[in-house]
Amino acid sequence: MREDRTLIGPLEMADPVASIMAPLDPELLRRAEEAGMTGAYLSKLLAYMSRHGKYDYQVHELASMLNVTVRSAHRLLLQWADAGLVGIAGMEKMPKGRPRQVYRFSFLADHHL
Repeated sequence: MREDRTLIGPLEMADPVASIMAPLDPELLRRAEEAGMTGAYLSKLLAYMSRHGKYDYQVHELASMLNVTVRSAHRLLLQWADAGLVGIAGMEKMPKGRPRQVYRFSFLADHHL
């Protein structure tokens, strides 16, 4: 390890995305790609889920994690829900305004990553 906390050697060269995606079933990866889930989005989701063990998200959390707007996150969730990758896990009541939907990435939760 260098003074700036970067690694030297084989650990530095290892692909972190490949190590996270390795346990995934190839069929799941194919379904995710067909649903329009890019590798970048999938790797961000997997990294966040493996760190926090969380499968349920609100739209604004997902938008922040994927670094997209809330509107884009809504569009992506609709696209993924149509493909059966995401479902509505529940509703969160807000003090003012409409309740917020909570989305579950069931295709990942079912495979216990």
